[in-house]
Amino acid sequence: LPGALLQIAAALAMGYGLATWWGWSWGAGLVFGMTLSVASTVVLLKALEARGLLESGDGKIAVGWLVVEDLVMVLVLVLLPVVAPLMLPEGSGDAVTGKALGAAIGLTVVKVTAFFVVMLVVGRRVYPKLLW
Repeated sequence: LPGALLQIAAALAMGYGLATWWGWSWGAGLVFGMTLSVASTVVLLKALEARGLLESGDGKIAVGWLVVEDLVMVLVLVLLPVVAPLMLPEGSGDAVTGKALGAAIGLTVVKVTAFFVVMLVVGRRVYPKLLW
């Protein structure tokens, strides 16, 4: 967990720095940095499998690392529409207050949590019966 979070932060910082150097806005730099922080899970899993390292200690660490990255990206993708108004240039007319932003983030987290709970129940109980 700490390694994956550190890697995400380092890639985000490098992407943000590069985007700033190119003259992009801070919001564009943030999104660009986040895109760089995600490794291709499928490619790495296939490479580990081809080398017979998937079940090794290093392979298990790499898979755990990928899972953390993927979960962080899901959270970022869910929250991006909520925080997008903060990334707009000032005076664009779509300004958001801190209180409204907090309420929107809270509501989004509640919706995502409810979705996961429903999918855990449906995924474990209903889908197997439907497939059977």
